[in-house]
Amino acid sequence: MLVMLGGVGIASILFFGARIIGVLVGNQFLGSAAFLPYYGVAMVFLALTNLLGSYGVATHRVAFAAPLVALVALMLAVIAFERQSVLAVVQTFMVGNALMCLSVTIALTIEGLRAIGRRESVA
Repeated sequence: MLVMLGGVGIASILFFGARIIGVLVGNQFLGSAAFLPYYGVAMVFLALTNLLGSYGVATHRVAFAAPLVALVALMLAVIAFERQSVLAVVQTFMVGNALMCLSVTIALTIEGLRAIGRRESVA
């Protein structure tokens, strides 16, 4: 459901991004419309990471935390020390959030498979 809603939001940004900017904050910020697709994708990945992280905490599977913290630190370091353009910062944010979502997914999958293996070996 989250991916579907995110897809609708990103499609809206692609087709109506400039209008959305104009209505929300005024025409003087129309130049930022070029950043919206990247930022929208980054926010979808961030929402997925939040959802998966909440699931991991609720199921006491928290091995995702270490790679997540490492990736957050790496992303912030890249943004801070590279002195990039605004577009490059937003793209770094998008790629960083995608990597965080992937790392949380992998960690939760590994922990889930291990839990299944432990249950099967006991039975």
